[in-house]
Amino acid sequence: MKLKIGIVILISIIILNHCKKSSEQDISTEVIKIDEQQSANIRFNFKKTSAVIDDILYPHIAVSDVHDKIIIYGSSLDKNDKTKMVAKTFDKDFNFNGEKAFYYGLGPGDAGAYNIVTIEKDKIFISENSNFRVSIYDNNWNLLTVVRHKLQIDAFELYDNANFFISRGITAMNDKPFIQYSIVSFPGFEAKPVFSHLHPTRKTSAGIDVMILGGISEISTFYNNKNFFMLVCSNYQVLKFDLTGKKLKDITAKVDEQKTDHSLDDKYLEDRRLLKYKNRFVICDTVNPAACAIPLMKGFLVVRRNDYSNDCSGFSDADYFSYKLEYLGKVKCPCFLNIFFLMAGRNNPAFKYSNGFLYLVQEKDEKYYIEKWEIIE
Repeated sequence: MKLKIGIVILISIIILNHCKKSSEQDISTEVIKIDEQQSANIRFNFKKTSAVIDDILYPHIAVSDVHDKIIIYGSSLDKNDKTKMVAKTFDKDFNFNGEKAFYYGLGPGDAGAYNIVTIEKDKIFISENSNFRVSIYDNNWNLLTVVRHKLQIDAFELYDNANFFISRGITAMNDKPFIQYSIVSFPGFEAKPVFSHLHPTRKTSAGIDVMILGGISEISTFYNNKNFFMLVCSNYQVLKFDLTGKKLKDITAKVDEQKTDHSLDDKYLEDRRLLKYKNRFVICDTVNPAACAIPLMKGFLVVRRNDYSNDCSGFSDADYFSYKLEYLGKVKCPCFLNIFFLMAGRNNPAFKYSNGFLYLVQEKDEKYYIEKWEIIE
């Protein structure tokens, strides 16, 4: 009898602990109203622009928080050799300090099909999606080591002194493909899933798989002070997690729903260089109210979207939030390369905030530049 009572008590303790953990994770969504008339106390002061970057296609940017260093990288536009990625190094006044070429391949020192560069204190990391590895270099581009993994994930940016990253990969649930986001340690690659959604594909009546552009597929992830954040652009939801994967807060901004003008679908596809593949893509029926998130020092911006055009010049509308997920008001944010591009879950690597300045890759007249803006928060 005593044994039975002991077993019951033990099971009760286990159940209570489980319920406690579940309740801690099951934080209800707080709905907030965006006041379109409220202005935030934040200013953007333009500082300078660089010379033309004319030999890299759709350049990406990485900025050091501890060194006077910017790296602009992307596929080479050399007509005689398009088989390499080029990384150009500048100081923060845009003085050119040299470059490094990486051939696309499997060998040590090669690049993958899609790459993300992270600059840390004494190392440079290149995450490569097709090679399932991270190549680690010293500050002079000497290869130090290669760390491999077996995760079916996209290339990623490293955070917190290269200890963590947010992964995006495909997984199967109930025989259906899902996109799963996880907080992953580095170099151990221990993953803690935090969010998932159904893969944005569907079959037409003819049995053809098509990709849905817009909708739930568009998600921005960012990091600040030991916390990870996710912006789900389709319903303007922002989630906050700690490094254990515990959800700390969940808000949804209430905004008016806007229907997609499908008469412009061909233009939207042409903007994305997809018009010749139009039978493989459809545009979401509603316009995502959010396009991307831009983390700053005291808070972050949510760039607003009005349609699925990729056009943006001058400034775009954005909402400013604290890292406690408090709405602080409206902001005019400088436009930059692909600010409205549908990234299908990839973060836009054309901007980087560092120590009070926002560095942007800008496109003007089909030419690329770097811009530096001082942020007063």
